[in-house]
Amino acid sequence: MSKAKDNAGLRVLVVEDEGLMRRFLHKLLEEAGYSVIEAKTAVEALEQSRSAAPDLILMDYVLPDMNGLQLLEAIRSQTPLTQVPIICLTGRNDIPTKMEALENGAVDYVTKPFDRRELLARISRHIQLKDQIKETETRLAQAAQQDPLTGLGNRKRFSQRLSTILGAPQRTGRDALMFIDVDEFRLVNDTKGHAAGDQTLKSLADNLRRAFADPDAIYRVGGDEFCIILHDLDSKKALELGQRLMLEIRAGATGFAETGLTLSAGIATIEPGIGMEELVSRADSALYAAKAAGKNQCMVYQSDSEDIVTIRSESEWYSRIKEGIRSQRFQMYYQPVLELRTGKLYCQEALIRYVGDNGRRHLPGEFLPAAERFSLMPEIDQYVIRRVLAEPPSQSGEKIAINLSGQSIGRSDLCEFIKTVLQESKVEPRRIIFEITETVFIKNLERAHLLVTELQKVGCTFFLDDFGAGFSSLSYMRNLPVDVVKIDGAFLKDIESNPVDFALLQSINEIAHLLGKRTVAEHVNSESIHQLLEEIGIDYGQGYYLGRPEPHSIAECGLRIADCET
Repeated sequence: MSKAKDNAGLRVLVVEDEGLMRRFLHKLLEEAGYSVIEAKTAVEALEQSRSAAPDLILMDYVLPDMNGLQLLEAIRSQTPLTQVPIICLTGRNDIPTKMEALENGAVDYVTKPFDRRELLARISRHIQLKDQIKETETRLAQAAQQDPLTGLGNRKRFSQRLSTILGAPQRTGRDALMFIDVDEFRLVNDTKGHAAGDQTLKSLADNLRRAFADPDAIYRVGGDEFCIILHDLDSKKALELGQRLMLEIRAGATGFAETGLTLSAGIATIEPGIGMEELVSRADSALYAAKAAGKNQCMVYQSDSEDIVTIRSESEWYSRIKEGIRSQRFQMYYQPVLELRTGKLYCQEALIRYVGDNGRRHLPGEFLPAAERFSLMPEIDQYVIRRVLAEPPSQSGEKIAINLSGQSIGRSDLCEFIKTVLQESKVEPRRIIFEITETVFIKNLERAHLLVTELQKVGCTFFLDDFGAGFSSLSYMRNLPVDVVKIDGAFLKDIESNPVDFALLQSINEIAHLLGKRTVAEHVNSESIHQLLEEIGIDYGQGYYLGRPEPHSIAECGLRIADCET
């Protein structure tokens, strides 16, 4: 009885032309608590599937007016039905027919005669899985709009909001965009640790909420970068507000003033007709002009400002990157990805550092933003691919993971370039893994899909990197032809204390495994997180607890992974 109550309200569409079998299935499902809709033909099935919105479709694969493959394709072509599970029920037990059904949209295939308990169990499980995917998608969609550390809107939400404002038919020119950046914030992380850095950012976010009337207009768009959309202010009023904010934060911001840190800010007015790229560039230029003028101040973008013109034309990193590629100033580091259950090395991720004239090693966060701004990412990607394949970290055969940027994915010649370098090198393609972030994949879906399938043919493996960071829908995971899902490290941050984050990570892992994909967790930085990931069943891990990036092969260290940490 309890099972029937659990199924109350769930609708199953039974597509069966044979009357006796159709009545039997109707009675069986009704006794189990389901609401049953019947269809004798494929045409009726399509009509009922559109009007009745079934939770699951149980269909005969052989119908008088359409074969199973045609009906599957017709159902899956209707947007509202793309996620409805379909179970094929037929007397045909040959492998080709089963494969045809499963490859074209069926989630299961049951042959007649069947055990009624088994059929009911399969129906229940597929409906549960559909509901689980829907629930996880909803939670991820909410998380995708919010910065997990501060609770403010994130870059994606900021871009959507700004796009809406810029797309409004009438703009008065009395709105403005303010960029805020913490001066020398890296010193907090370097001297006091990342926990202190996180607390500083949370304190700043709380103070910004108190300072502005509309908390929904404040966004954290980067590590220590915040954006605020100001309404009904001309440039003079916006500057006064920014200067007042600097003073208030420096004088008595709770949890922030005692750090001794200051803020710099740049403002650009939202003029009629301005595009997002130009607006962001102006605010960014004003911010860096404020920093160049000594930090701890606010500036408004003015096209005739000598300081801002200088900042906008400044190309220091552009020149350094170009020269660094020519003279091989970029150095490769490698960080291990380990099998969590056994501790065995699965692969090493290739990471890049820039070595300056004074020998200082610059992390990617210092030069990659400039590379993206000046469209130099394809050159950096090609440099990394050539270096890794020409000088692999080890000849022992372990896999090497290489990141591909969105700018590279957008180029039509990337696939041929990789194939050519592979042929010229002595590295077997099966050793090479390419990592593409979820956001990049979705933005370049057609080209990325083609690249992946072409390189998989020669033996390369693909990671879907930062899964969840730019989340759109779990259905993408089903459709993207990647081998491994690399879960964004933000999901691990609070799994020890937050049951929602733990359940979310567990759901992503389970769904990935059901789709035949393995999983990697980033930011495994403690033993306790390692143990939780093993409990969940994550396949691989990467993080400082398992091994730090090193300018050589872990496999050649001659030491345990822990001994190679710095």
